Amino acid sequence: LTSLFHEILSLPTSYQRNDSIPSVTFITDLDQGTGNGKRITEAGLFTSQGSMFNIKTFPGIEKTSEFSLHFEWTIKVS
Repeated sequence: LTSLFHEILSLPTSYQRNDSIPSVTFITDLDQGTGNGKRITEAGLFTSQGSMFNIKTFPGIEKTSEFSLHFEWTIKVS
């Protein structure tokens, strides 16, 4: 795959390094004001050049202003 199945929006991603494991965790949040009225069924992690690195699909979450969503991808290096 090179893209999401049903792209709704794109969010900025931050990251945290953990040199003791070693690993890096990529983090993004869909806040209470974003994506409302949409059914969220997937999340993707993309490189800075726009290539998809990973995708996670799920049954779907009806997004409302009552909550936010938090996504994390942790990549461990051995």
